[in-house]
Amino acid sequence: DGLVIVNVIERKEAVVFFNNDRYEVLDSDGVTLLIKQNYEGLSSFPLLVGKDASKNINALLALVNEIGSYQSEVLYYEWVGERRWDIHMKNDLVFKLPENNLSKGIKVMCMFLNETNRPLKPIVSVDLRNIDKPIICLSLNLQKLALT
Repeated sequence: DGLVIVNVIERKEAVVFFNNDRYEVLDSDGVTLLIKQNYEGLSSFPLLVGKDASKNINALLALVNEIGSYQSEVLYYEWVGERRWDIHMKNDLVFKLPENNLSKGIKVMCMFLNETNRPLKPIVSVDLRNIDKPIICLSLNLQKLALT
């Protein structure tokens, strides 16, 4: 009689989802905690883009964890075709990860980043969708130079 039961659920920021020109701060369950018009003050969280990307937050957090020390070099994570990830690096390099065998794709990506000591400007993307046959795409300027 007169008893009120209150359940309190603590929600913690996990990612920032860029959606319809807004930045939504989400928890690991995809619940919106805050909406901002700019990215200011949110750079400590992984930035997520792509259709239905917010439905894959736990997969993204596992991916971020697996990337390890290279997290700080990532600009944003893109959910592509509602089935796989592209990782956009701050140096404009894009890694296209495979839909299956994601862990192997991440290992190859990290090995590539670890072994590459010189500037990566001529490289536009590393396509790991077929993990057994990675494709390195060069910038258009370098491709033209190679053809002459």
